[in-house]
Amino acid sequence: MLMVRSCVPVLAIGVFCASAGAAIVPSIETFATGPANWRRADGLLSPNWQANAGPENAPFIGTSMNFVDNPAGSQITLLRAEDTFSGGPSSNGQFFGNWIAGGATAVSFSVFQNTGVDLPIFLRIARSLTNPGGTTGTIASPLPAVPSGVWTTITIPLVYSPANWVNEGAPTPAFFNTVLSNVGRLQFGILPLPASLANTNVTYQFNIAQVRLIPTPAAATLLGFAGVVATRRRR
Repeated sequence: MLMVRSCVPVLAIGVFCASAGAAIVPSIETFATGPANWRRADGLLSPNWQANAGPENAPFIGTSMNFVDNPAGSQITLLRAEDTFSGGPSSNGQFFGNWIAGGATAVSFSVFQNTGVDLPIFLRIARSLTNPGGTTGTIASPLPAVPSGVWTTITIPLVYSPANWVNEGAPTPAFFNTVLSNVGRLQFGILPLPASLANTNVTYQFNIAQVRLIPTPAAATLLGFAGVVATRRRR
């Protein structure tokens, strides 16, 4: 099955949890049997799920989007995973906890959108809602804009620089590391909304698949986010 082939490179590395509270690295969410308690932007509704037609016919989750009330430059959250959702944490909690202790050096995911234009997206990594030190996070932005009509895989090195990460706190590696030490939320969406889509009453689709937390040392050597994109033909 496709799901098994997708997992082999990850599982071959071995599952490693360095200490109590560490995230499981490597991890992969294939959405093989459903949305895995991921949610839409409101944190309440489940996303759409499809068992195939993702990258290499893999499963995926998604949501519709309409920008009739959104001005140019908006930040729009579309899909999210959290550790405090009713029914249990998204993906059985494998992405939550201390990414540093778990040995994570990169995060990757595949995106599909059909707006007809290249779409700039973001990933927000935030601390748990139960964190006594605050629930702020950091945003990977700008990421390479993803083309319309194809699945695009983005791999993001977990290496702080002010040019590639927007901290919701001090613009320092120390703050970045405090977020990665207590991850409780992942949010995916658009940043900034292109002017050509702003205030348009058209419904589009935004899908994600194959979310990975990986320990690949080579990913940390990449300079910036440019060049860490792979585009696949839609099948």
